[in-house]
Amino acid sequence: MPEKNETHVSLRDFVERIFVERQAALELAFRAQQEALSIATRNLDSRLEKLNELRQEVTTDRGNYITRDKYDADQKAESATIAGLTKRLDEATGALNVARFLGAGGVFVALAALLAAYGVIK
Repeated sequence: MPEKNETHVSLRDFVERIFVERQAALELAFRAQQEALSIATRNLDSRLEKLNELRQEVTTDRGNYITRDKYDADQKAESATIAGLTKRLDEATGALNVARFLGAGGVFVALAALLAAYGVIK
């Protein structure tokens, strides 16, 4: 067996040392990748949990909105009610105007117009 000294290393020792160092480097890289994967998994789980919470909120809120069909039906009913009230108001306003006309001496004017229309007066 050759002598070992400080300046010479056998080829076998050299190769074994390289293998040992590479094995250590691979193990370190593998552990680092496992840790990175673990962190990424926790991050993804957290994000998915928040997205699920948001989806639940949207689903809950969706139940509070009125549907298009219900809105259209409500609008149609309100429009019919408003039209009916407007007609009644117009009728009441017309009757009120006739009452004002007749109450303000319009009775005599209306009577004179009728009498003139039937030829009683000229």
